[in-house]
Amino acid sequence: NKSTEIALSFVEGFIKADANTLTSLTTDDFIFIEKGNPKVLPMCNTYNREFFLNYFSSPKIDVSKFTIIDTITEGNKVAIELATEGKIISNNAEYIGTYHFSLRLKDGKICECREYSDTANTLSHFMPELLVKKTGLDS
Repeated sequence: NKSTEIALSFVEGFIKADANTLTSLTTDDFIFIEKGNPKVLPMCNTYNREFFLNYFSSPKIDVSKFTIIDTITEGNKVAIELATEGKIISNNAEYIGTYHFSLRLKDGKICECREYSDTANTLSHFMPELLVKKTGLDS
């Protein structure tokens, strides 16, 4: 399915922080929605294409492995579940992440991406001070 191929290429570009791929596969009015509670994880918000391309084209994680667990395509929507393994670039800590991407296509390109991830995992690796402050959990 062409929609699935486009979505998988987008996710691979996202994981690899490949600005050229992300640019070529997104519409001008593309939006990226980081799902979650912004009171717990401040980065949870809706972002326009310009911000998305600037922010996500600079890698935060050196991904050594990513595994597509499942895909579901229905019409112009594609859902992808995946897992990643690698090292955080800023501190070389081991990172294992799980994600779900809900993608919507328009005219053969991605016009919307909703990312769902393990927010406690994100906090423990990138903002441990917030994990303790906001949740009382210790990493």
